[in-house]
Amino acid sequence: MSVYQKHLLTIVLEQLPEGVKLVDFLSELVHLSKEACYRRIRCEVEFTLSEVVLIAKALNINLTSLVIREGGEKVTCNLRVVEENTLVNSYIKKLEADLNA
Repeated sequence: MSVYQKHLLTIVLEQLPEGVKLVDFLSELVHLSKEACYRRIRCEVEFTLSEVVLIAKALNINLTSLVIREGGEKVTCNLRVVEENTLVNSYIKKLEADLNA
């Protein structure tokens, strides 16, 4: 299980209003099916950076609180880069995805 994902989910669960189910909250917020959300909750699939940002904004979570330091000052993270033929096309795709969210 991803320690980063587990940490994020722990913080989200602490911030959720009483009576709100985690899967329902995530599904509505990030516009994913419940099954896709369950895969993220079970840590079978990683949250994308856009999903993490949406969750953090919705619950007023400071993104730096999600960084877990390993071995002193070393910080590791997962980054998925959009594969496009030019940097401009990659940036346009990113902006379109953020606007659709």
